Amino acid sequence: MKDPPARVLGLALLGALVLHTASKDDAHVQEMFWLCHVASALMTIGLLAGWPRMVAGGFLFHVGFGTLGWVLDVVTTRETTFSSVLIHGLTLVAGAVEVKRKGWPSGVVFPTWLFLSLWVLSCHWTTDPALNVNLAHEAWGPLAHMMGGVWLSGLFNSAFMLGSFVLSNAALRWLLRPRGVAVHSAQG
Repeated sequence: MKDPPARVLGLALLGALVLHTASKDDAHVQEMFWLCHVASALMTIGLLAGWPRMVAGGFLFHVGFGTLGWVLDVVTTRETTFSSVLIHGLTLVAGAVEVKRKGWPSGVVFPTWLFLSLWVLSCHWTTDPALNVNLAHEAWGPLAHMMGGVWLSGLFNSAFMLGSFVLSNAALRWLLRPRGVAVHSAQG
């Protein structure tokens, strides 16, 4: 079976983002500023515009940090929605298809990490503290007693994200490395 074109994947992700946004009431629409949704939006733009590095950056976030964070949140809160499952699953599928097709670009880790770390910082001043988008206002509940405040928690999360990006980047480069064809010469 042939993989769907990048633009089809981009439109599917765009549809999932629109559906998820529509599921939010006015008090919760700022939740679309969570890093998962920002990375999904970056992937959408990259797929529609033909920018594989942008797709790779969003995919790196989901593989290296976002999916684990989302799963931990679902497990601890025992809450999720169809549109949230759709968006988190679709980003992994779309990213995997596109990365398989285009290969893994170099130099994705640092710009992705820097952009997303600055995004979290900006959420401290631009989002409602009651929503705690990207943990920009207080540490994650189950670990709050160990974090020593929002700024130390933010530094820990940023460092953990960088480390997970480096490891995920190495794993993706290894998984996507060109496979050499063994040539055996017949000697007689």
